[in-house]
Amino acid sequence: MTERSSADSVPSALSARHTSRWVVVLPVISLTLLVLAGALQSWSYWRGVKSLETQALAWGGGFLGLVLLAITSVALIRENRHRRETEIRLQQAATELERRVAERTATLHDREQRLQAIVSTAVEGIITIDHRGIVDSMNPAAEQMFGYRASEVIGHNLSLLMPDPYRTEHAGYVARYLATGQAKIIGIGREVVGRRKDGSVFPIHLSVSEINLRGERFFTGLIRDLTEHKRLEGHASAAAEQERGRIARDLHDGLGQQLGGALFLSSPLQRDLKERDASEASRAAEIHHLIELALADARAISRGLYPVPPEPDGLMTALQNLADRVTRDCHIECRFDADSAVLLDDPATASHLYRLAQEAINNAVKYSGSPRIDVCLNTPPHQLELIVRDYGKGLSADSKPGGLGLQTMRHRAQMLGGQLTVENAPDGGTRVRCVAPYYRSKPAATATEPSA
Repeated sequence: MTERSSADSVPSALSARHTSRWVVVLPVISLTLLVLAGALQSWSYWRGVKSLETQALAWGGGFLGLVLLAITSVALIRENRHRRETEIRLQQAATELERRVAERTATLHDREQRLQAIVSTAVEGIITIDHRGIVDSMNPAAEQMFGYRASEVIGHNLSLLMPDPYRTEHAGYVARYLATGQAKIIGIGREVVGRRKDGSVFPIHLSVSEINLRGERFFTGLIRDLTEHKRLEGHASAAAEQERGRIARDLHDGLGQQLGGALFLSSPLQRDLKERDASEASRAAEIHHLIELALADARAISRGLYPVPPEPDGLMTALQNLADRVTRDCHIECRFDADSAVLLDDPATASHLYRLAQEAINNAVKYSGSPRIDVCLNTPPHQLELIVRDYGKGLSADSKPGGLGLQTMRHRAQMLGGQLTVENAPDGGTRVRCVAPYYRSKPAATATEPSA
């Protein structure tokens, strides 16, 4: 039976209900006529009335009552037959509906099992939370990543899986999105930091999507562990740093020493030719000057290839040297300041932060027209903060920064597990800010900076 035939049984039932009213009314009318006819006959008999009209009326009423009674009997028979047919159709419709409900239930159950199997076997971690940030579900991949069983996390706030400062900022992220619709991660995705059950932290890529179920808002997070990716990037970065260090040493110890020797030998030659007033004296002086320039360039290139000393305070030293060189060579006041002694055991982190500052300063020198540049290195709780700001013309409203330099800066910030923002400062100029969690462990040793 189809849905259409099931639907057709409803008007049939209504028709049966409409017929049943006449089944009640017709017997009443017929019995009333029979009673009236009998009463008229009795009255005429006892009164001795022999009127033909009275007899005709009595017999006519009785006949009409019998006819109506016959019609009632036929109607009852049709009513019973129609009711039985209706009951059969309703029973068939109910059976069909039960079958269809069972099929739909089985289909939904199969679909739910397939989805559950997909979620359970997914390589990426999948966590759902409600609008309050309470964890609603957690798949096995996420359990393995964070070291928690799902039962230990479900019903708790998602901040359980976050280190500071994300732990304290999480509620604000969700509330701000619900109030304004402005997303930081939702629908975008970015690299953040997760916290395992043992307290250790690790880099993750988090993509969040919003779903609406039964009028309630839920958020689903897809989590990818970046530990291995960051480890490989760290090794690649360390290898690059080692190669730069090797080239810097070759320039300093090889070419630099040779140029130094040539400069040493050319000095007495230049002096002797000058004392003898030889015609070659000016040419020797020119050669001596060129060797001096080449030696200075070799040393500058050597320092540029590996500018950060390997000591814990090497980043502070390198940033101060960078500021001094900008002030000396570009005739722009460049200041370096730190809120405290920033000591780093990780040369890769120090190198990335230095290159970020270097690129930001180069952009400020080229494009800002600023008479002053400030470089600040701060250490908020559990973070490193590098700020480079100028006091120039700032970013125009229609500017869309996306050059290679900015892409390189963003990549370095991502390798640190941090965020990079480039924006106009409130009091004019441009501010470049990189905030990175200070959680990286010390990687393999990198090359040592050559001595100047």
